[in-house]
Amino acid sequence: MGAARRFSIGITTAFLILTLGLSPIGGGLVANLEILVMLASVFLARGHLATAWRDSSAPKLFAISFVMIAIAFIATATGLRDLRAIGNFLPLILLAPTIALLTKARIPKLAPTIATVALFGVLLAFLWGSFEVFVLRQPRAESQSNPILYADLSVVIGFIAAGGLLLRSRWQALYALGPLAGLGCALIADTRGAVLAGVLMTLVLGTFWYFNLRKTSRIGTLAVALVVGAVAIGSVAGSPRVSSMAETVIDVAVRGSADESTNNRLEFYRAGVQSFLEAPLVGHGWARRYTAAQKYMPPKLQLAGYQHLHSDPMDLASAAGILGLLAYALMIATPLISGLRQPAGGEERLVSLYWGATLTAGFVVAGLTDSLFSSESTKMAFVSLTAVIAAMALSSRARNGNHPMAPPEVSDAST
Repeated sequence: MGAARRFSIGITTAFLILTLGLSPIGGGLVANLEILVMLASVFLARGHLATAWRDSSAPKLFAISFVMIAIAFIATATGLRDLRAIGNFLPLILLAPTIALLTKARIPKLAPTIATVALFGVLLAFLWGSFEVFVLRQPRAESQSNPILYADLSVVIGFIAAGGLLLRSRWQALYALGPLAGLGCALIADTRGAVLAGVLMTLVLGTFWYFNLRKTSRIGTLAVALVVGAVAIGSVAGSPRVSSMAETVIDVAVRGSADESTNNRLEFYRAGVQSFLEAPLVGHGWARRYTAAQKYMPPKLQLAGYQHLHSDPMDLASAAGILGLLAYALMIATPLISGLRQPAGGEERLVSLYWGATLTAGFVVAGLTDSLFSSESTKMAFVSLTAVIAAMALSSRARNGNHPMAPPEVSDAST
């Protein structure tokens, strides 16, 4: 193995550890390191960039999303600050070189590696949050000074780890610890949105497990049943905020209001819709996505100092209008589409499709109650996880001989 190949494997491994192992607790530091790796990949994997762009749909979908957002922001710009906001979405156009870097490394047994690193990541997040709550006596686990982001990322990473339940391995059942630890993080963070995302991701896991039933061991079956039961019990008997979810839904449906947190979000939605209707084509710009909606809010929210609408669709609708909503739809569907791009047959296709469905489902639900694309940590985690899923598909097609993948190892020194 040449020095260039070893370096590719090393930086790819570091990227996987950052994305899957540290993103729930690393906050902005991990996000910045992920961006640095993405920028470096432009040079480190330049010989593989054309293949990644040509044979993966993910970079094209992200690029279209970036262009639509950029057009909207340019159309509404009143100064340099508005143009700089385009840079917030720069990682979208760095997806192709990142995929190229991941495929260039040609890591053997990539699927089990991804599931294992994710498992250690969510267990670390749970231990970190438990230390905060039970030792430091904080009211909620927060890690990044934000309990919601900590819980959302932990639950998503936990269900990424659960992909190991769909792989044939004597350690198969251990991967059930992933979603269990993720749910534990949501409970000690006292975050309802993350639990709701976990419920949907549990349905996704159960669906894929059912179709993989013949290849799943008995202990793997028991592990999946344990996850389903734990999510159900945790949703009902968790913290008071979490266990009140059903009551909250009924209150909103019957009376149109509930507790203060839910009422605030309902006001954000109403104001966001009105802001969108004011400028439906290109919106008001990223810097004014909240202020444009402020006048439609009660006085207490106008003075609360919030900077976003606690909802990804509402943020992008207010900031970039229809173009923003279309860009959001493309971005959020890209992981699922990338999973579908796996070659037919084999457990890697099943796992990649499961990961794509999990990432899409988790960010859709969590993004309804908080602005994940307004935070660097969650935004970078979404882009990075999408790159990992797309690289899985590209690597599988290469092994099956469906497209020319990385050059022979002897050429690594020249790339």
